Amino acid sequence: MNYYAHTKKSGEYQFLRDHLITVANLCQRYAKPLGIGDLGYITGLLHDIGKYSALFQERIRGRNIQVNHSSAGAKWILDKDAYRSLIGRAGTARYIARLVSMAIAGHHGGLLNYGTQDQDGSFLKRMSKDDIPEWSSAWEEIVLPNSILATPELLKPEKIILLKDKLAWSYSFMGRMLYSCLVDADAIDTRNYVNDSDRLIMEKRERSIPTPSILLERLDNYLTEKFELADQTPVNLQRKRIQDICRRRALLDKGVFTLSVPTGGGKTLSSLLFALEHAKRHKMDRIIYVIPLTSIIEQNAQVFREAIGDDAVLEHHSNFNMNDYKENHTSHEVRMVKLSAENWDMPVIVTTSVQFFESLFSNKRSRCRKLHHIANSVIILDEAQSLPTGYLTPCLQALEELRQNYGCSVVLSTATQPSWHRLGVKATEIIDSPYPKGWSVFFDRVNVTVHGSNEDRMEDDQIIDWLHSSNQVLCIVTIKPPN
Repeated sequence: MNYYAHTKKSGEYQFLRDHLITVANLCQRYAKPLGIGDLGYITGLLHDIGKYSALFQERIRGRNIQVNHSSAGAKWILDKDAYRSLIGRAGTARYIARLVSMAIAGHHGGLLNYGTQDQDGSFLKRMSKDDIPEWSSAWEEIVLPNSILATPELLKPEKIILLKDKLAWSYSFMGRMLYSCLVDADAIDTRNYVNDSDRLIMEKRERSIPTPSILLERLDNYLTEKFELADQTPVNLQRKRIQDICRRRALLDKGVFTLSVPTGGGKTLSSLLFALEHAKRHKMDRIIYVIPLTSIIEQNAQVFREAIGDDAVLEHHSNFNMNDYKENHTSHEVRMVKLSAENWDMPVIVTTSVQFFESLFSNKRSRCRKLHHIANSVIILDEAQSLPTGYLTPCLQALEELRQNYGCSVVLSTATQPSWHRLGVKATEIIDSPYPKGWSVFFDRVNVTVHGSNEDRMEDDQIIDWLHSSNQVLCIVTIKPPN
C-alpha cells in the first residue's frame, strides 16, 4: 500500500515518507543554530506518523471523515522505552521527550497548556484519550536514529546549575523554539508540494536575498552620498559623528545596549548602521526593528528602503497597505512579501511591539512560525521607553532569554532612557561615556520658558494674557472645569 501525506488539486499525491524526511531535515536545519538540531530532526520525523493509519489513508483518498493523526507521534515519544531509546536514561530525558511531544501534538491547532487529564483542551487530556487509529505500518518506512540524541545545551547538568530559578522559563522557551522549527518546516514542505509557483518564488528569493555585509555596503554608499550632498551644518556634522561612534561601537561583543541620541540626531540611520556592522562582525542573520507607534513605523520603513533597498525590508504590521504595495510591485513581489511575512525570513524586519511580543508568547501556529528566525538577530527597540509597564517584566525576560541562549543582541533606542539598571537590565551605552556635552545645543528645536511655579496658584486672567502673547499655543490643564 502507498501511504500519502498531501494531495494536489490535480489529484497527484505526496508520499508520506518523503514528507516526513523532508520536514525532519528542514526542522533539523532550523533547530541546529539553536542547539537542538537532533531534537528538530526527530520531531519532524515523528510529527505525522499517525497518517500511516488506514483511516487517514481513506480520508486523503476522498472519504469524508475526521482522523486524529497528530497525537500518534506525541503519545509514542512519551513512552519510557521509546524516549530512552532515542534520548537516553538521564533524568532530563522525559522532560526533553515532553517538549517533542507537545510540539507534535500542537503542530496544527497550536500549543496546548499542560493542564490535567480532567481539563478540557489540555495536553494531558489529549494524551489520555484512546482515539488514535492503528499506525504501526510507519515502521516499515521510517527508520529512527540508531544512536542517542545529543542533549540540548540548556539541559546539560552544568547549565542547569547556572540557570537555577530560570530553568523552567528557559525550558519552556526552548519548547517554543522547537515548535517554531517544526511548524515552519511542515508549512514550507506542504506549500512547496501543493503550490509549485510559491516554491519557485521562494527559491528565487533565497538565491538573491542580500546578506548583512551587502546591506552594509549599500548603507555606506547611501550615507556617503547623503553627507556629501548635504550642507555641512553643525547638526549634520554631529549626525555624522554619531554614525561614526555607532560604527566603532558595533565591534563590541553581543549583548544588551542602549542608544541615547537626542531627537533630530539621526537615530534611525545610526541604529541601522550599528546593527548591520554588528551583524557582519558576529555573523548574525537579520535586523528586527520593533516600533511601538504605527504612526512612525511606515516612515522608518521607507527610510530603510531608500538606504538599503526594497528587496531587504519586510514590513509586518496592521498599517501595512497591501493594496498600495500591489500598485507599485509585480504579482511575484507581492506574493513574496506575503510568504516572507509568515516566518520573517528576510534580512530586515520592521514590526510593532504588539506583533513582536505577542508572537513570543502566543500559542498559535501562525504566530509562532517566526520565532526561530528571531534567534541570532539584532533586535532594536525604538522608543524603548514605550514598552508597556504592565508587561515589562515578561518582555524584558524574553529579551534576556534571546540574548543569553539564542545569540541575539538587543538595542534599547530612545532619546529618553529609563533607569534600566533599576529593572535589572545590564546594558552598555553605545554613545561613549561620558555623554557628549552640548548636544542639546545642536538638536533642540524648542525653547522652554517657565511661568510661575508649582507652589503658586495661577490666576485665569494671567494665563489668558500668556496665551494671547503667543502666536501658537497648546494649553494643557489638569483640572476638569465645573459643568
